[in-house]
Amino acid sequence: DWSSDVCSSDLFVIDGGISPENRAKILEALADFPRVRLRWIEFDRDRIGHLHGSLHLTRSTYLRIFLPEILPPDLAKVLYLDSDMVITGDIARLWDTDLQGHPILAVQNLFGGTFKLGIVHWKELGLDPGMECFNSGLLLMDLENWRRSGLDRLILEYVAKNQSLLTLCDQDALNAVLAGRWGSLDRSWNQQIVRRTRNSLPELLLSHLPGFRKLPSRPPGILHFISDKKPWLPRCWYAERRYFSLYLRKSPWADREITILHDAWSVAREILRRIPAILGFRKRT
Repeated sequence: DWSSDVCSSDLFVIDGGISPENRAKILEALADFPRVRLRWIEFDRDRIGHLHGSLHLTRSTYLRIFLPEILPPDLAKVLYLDSDMVITGDIARLWDTDLQGHPILAVQNLFGGTFKLGIVHWKELGLDPGMECFNSGLLLMDLENWRRSGLDRLILEYVAKNQSLLTLCDQDALNAVLAGRWGSLDRSWNQQIVRRTRNSLPELLLSHLPGFRKLPSRPPGILHFISDKKPWLPRCWYAERRYFSLYLRKSPWADREITILHDAWSVAREILRRIPAILGFRKRT
């Protein structure tokens, strides 16, 4: 559903700890796509063991920096996608985009489109507050450019030097090193879905009804669940979760769909957890 019928693709999966069960399910999911060639990329996680995560980000977020090194040397270009994305458009059109000499093409960050808004410690890092910054969840990368310029080495050196100041881990480092050098893609290719400010229990439960917040049957591009509210977890408040569920039901993970009971039980547990604080009880010290 996510690429044109005439397009053949090499799908590289970086294995930073995928279980044998999920490996088998990935193979099963791709069985109906003979034009997709799956290639596993093993990675020694000890190489990122000294790096830290942040917020809801894990160390695995740094793996994209190593792509020019760990992908086949004859591969000139790659489209990197975070795992919290849902493809709803024909990515063959995205793949054919001319990079025009840029090391990457990306979509401007929705949650803070400039260094001042998107990088917490921009001042301490000595960055220009007016420079535009990108979301690193989708990157169309010119691998030859990266290898020629040694960008992976430069970014890793930047991470090592400034790790305590990188709130969004490698995304901050990528933006700092590639400032003014990246090219912009249309926002449809990375539609960043952010936490809403007014959530309610009725809205969450009603989101399971077919008619709740009628959405386009197939929005063009790629959806990106950028907050900690992922569509495979309870209490994901976004109506767009429906697109994730649509594809999940067609996959070997269909039995993992979040139902109204999952959401209701998760909310109930959270309420029970907060009752002591609401009633004014405090733990004895």
